[in-house]
Amino acid sequence: MINWHSPSGKTQYLISKHSLIGDKPVLELYPGKKISIIAIDRAQDLVLLQVSIKLPGGFDFQATKEEKIILPQGKMIWSGVSGRSMQTGIIGGSLNNLAKTSSQPYLGILVMYNSSPAQVSLVRPESPAANAGLKLGDELISINGKKVSSSIEFSSELLDLWPGDQIELEWRNESTVNKKIINLAVLPSGSSNHPADKFKGGKSIRRDGFGELFFHDATIEPQECGTPVISIERSFLGLNIARFSRTSTLALPAHILYRFIASAASPNQ
Repeated sequence: MINWHSPSGKTQYLISKHSLIGDKPVLELYPGKKISIIAIDRAQDLVLLQVSIKLPGGFDFQATKEEKIILPQGKMIWSGVSGRSMQTGIIGGSLNNLAKTSSQPYLGILVMYNSSPAQVSLVRPESPAANAGLKLGDELISINGKKVSSSIEFSSELLDLWPGDQIELEWRNESTVNKKIINLAVLPSGSSNHPADKFKGGKSIRRDGFGELFFHDATIEPQECGTPVISIERSFLGLNIARFSRTSTLALPAHILYRFIASAASPNQ
């Protein structure tokens, strides 16, 4: 929980991992006590919530002061996880970024290289594209109302989206022009029997495509992400955002959370 201190007073927010909570606008703790989603950052997989009651504790953020905390390699951290003891770990290095690879949205087609107009060269069986009726040789016209005149333009538009997003896709076959709403899926991954991929909880589905983050080796399972990372001096360092591997958990640094809250709070404060 974040206690956001601004000139107009203190506001309490909960901040967590968006892909664990979803887009439901209001969650009910118990009758009459609600948590409302007030902001979502898909790029950082963050969701900001506000509660209708005052809660004890939390970490203090000053709305007038953003602090970038130095994260030296080898620094010890704690991470609180509901239902089990505090997890300890070591920071693996300075801030990094991870390109979107496993988190690319899955439509299920390949487009002929350098084709103009963009022409479908492969449709994977049982994919969102196949279920929508796309066929080999179809020409893509637009995505979400934006015209695409080449394979490069289409790929660029698709890479800006995320699994779970809806798109309006328009395409042409030999006889007709079609337009449908399609739900993008999670990129399929092959099964692995390697010991490095066999551990409790496994990897998070969304575990890359982040601009700034740090690694640590505390044991945080995918469903436990959205929990705080704290220094041994009890300073708030960031938020667990994904289990990356058997030995690594990803966390967003505190200044990323600050910017997210500041952007959401600024219209009212």
